Amino acid sequence: MNRLIEWWARNTVAANLLMVGIILSGMFGYSLMEREIFPTVRFPGLQIQVAWPGAGPRDVEDQLVAKIEEAVSDLDNIDFIRSFANEGFARVQIRLNQKADFSQFMSDVKVRVDSIASFPRGIEPPTVTQFINNDEYIRIAIHGNLSERDLKRLSETLRREVANLEAISLVQLF
Repeated sequence: MNRLIEWWARNTVAANLLMVGIILSGMFGYSLMEREIFPTVRFPGLQIQVAWPGAGPRDVEDQLVAKIEEAVSDLDNIDFIRSFANEGFARVQIRLNQKADFSQFMSDVKVRVDSIASFPRGIEPPTVTQFINNDEYIRIAIHGNLSERDLKRLSETLRREVANLEAISLVQLF
C-alpha cells in the first residue's frame, strides 16, 4: 500500500490526469442525470374515493368510510388504513407491506368494495386507484360567459397547450 501511495506522490502528472478525468466524468454524468424537484412517488398502496353529493361529513363517515374499512380490514399485508370524511366525499388510503403483490391486492380490494350492497343511494361509483404522491403546483380555474360545453373545450385546449410545455410533466383536467 505504501508503494502505491509513493508512486502517485512521485508521478504528479498521472495523479492530476486522474483527478481531471474523475471531475470530467462527474460533470458528464451530472449533465445526463434526470432531475426533478418534487418527483412523483408511487407508494405500495391504494386509495378508494367515493363522492356523495350533499352528504355531511358525519353521514359520509358512518355510511361510506366505516363500510369500506370494514370490508377491507381483514385483508393480509396491510400496514395501515387512513380515512378522510369530508362534506360529500370519502377517501380511504391503504398502505401495503413491501412484500405484498400489489396487483392481486388491488383486485381483491376492488372486488370487496364493489360487493358492498349497503351503500346509500345517490353516491357515485367508488374508484380504486394506486396511491401516487404528486404535489400540485398550480391550479387554474376557468370561468366566463360561455356554455359549459365551450368552457370544457377551452379547458381541454389549455390542458393540451400546457402539457406540450417542456418543463411540465403532468396536467390533469377536473
